[in-house]
Amino acid sequence: MSFSIGLFAKDEPMEAVKTWPGPYEHTTITKIVDWEQKVVCYVLTPEIMEQKQTAWGVTTNSNNAGSISCVKF
Repeated sequence: MSFSIGLFAKDEPMEAVKTWPGPYEHTTITKIVDWEQKVVCYVLTPEIMEQKQTAWGVTTNSNNAGSISCVKF
């Protein structure tokens, strides 16, 4: 699996190197690395999104959006 993140100005995608179960039910944490730029990111993502039908259509719970943290190594 590979990711392309717009934060980095290069053609090579980041490499997903490991995935773990997240801290909450139905979440995962993925470690992605840009070896050339020496950046590692941890991405918390939900496996399912809570949705409900409203008078305006289908809405998605914004608390399920996930998060990303990156550091240089």
